[in-house]
Amino acid sequence: MDRIRSIVVGVDFTPCSKSALRQALRIADWNRGKLVAVHALDPLVAAELELVLQESSRANAQPLVDGVTAEWEEFTKDVRGAPSTPFFVDVDNPLASMTKRVDLHHADLLVLGTHGQSSSRSTGALASACVRRAASKVLLVREDQPQAFKNVVVCVDFSDNSRLALSQGIRVALQDEAFLHLIHVFEMPWKSLRRGPPPSPEIESHYRQALPIRLRDFTAPHTHEMGYLEPEYAVIESPSRGDAITQYVQPLASPLVVLGTRGHTSMHDLLVGSTAERVVSNVPCSILAIRPD
Repeated sequence: MDRIRSIVVGVDFTPCSKSALRQALRIADWNRGKLVAVHALDPLVAAELELVLQESSRANAQPLVDGVTAEWEEFTKDVRGAPSTPFFVDVDNPLASMTKRVDLHHADLLVLGTHGQSSSRSTGALASACVRRAASKVLLVREDQPQAFKNVVVCVDFSDNSRLALSQGIRVALQDEAFLHLIHVFEMPWKSLRRGPPPSPEIESHYRQALPIRLRDFTAPHTHEMGYLEPEYAVIESPSRGDAITQYVQPLASPLVVLGTRGHTSMHDLLVGSTAERVVSNVPCSILAIRPD
């Protein structure tokens, strides 16, 4: 399991981003990693503000940056460890700012709140876009989850990318002493491919019986950790992986869903959007999205 050496956390001064900042500080401390915070000052918003103030954009960019820096100092007064965190203000599009900072700092992890000013329970546009575009793992943190996770749910589709998700899920579960869940959602292949029923009932029965064994075998490289964590294994049949994962997570306390952003997908997924994107949009908890190496 790779240690997270460099972390970028995006801050927009909302309560949700304060929870994200606290999570980023926890992760940096546990991994002995470097953390930087960044706020994106959208150029269009900055230009409108300067127009209202009847000030020149070029001559007065620095006072706007200074104002954001002062807001950061006030914002972090009650966040242990935050005042000493390097803080940057980018006059840039928020998505461009986050992805550029990930590249600039060679970040292993980007941490964001799931949403900004909106009170919606669904994931915001910036957070969703960063999952698709950032060249790093992306942790999306709910406002009500600033502390340790109690349940870590790793979504396994047997792809190489879900092996990375498993490795990171184990690491978080060990860090937070959380209960680990390994979940595989499936639909009978002949149903998802619209090929009609299987040649015989025995084939369907054998397929169902083989999946729990395959899920346990998938964790073989982590035998030692599995013996310590004693995870829950769940194999669920559903035509919608996103819906099944959402329903599984709902009754859990302080959950984190860990999943790969690309894995084994059906043609249906390719046409209407990946399972990962649907989970990111709909799951009512924090999410750690793992990109392929």
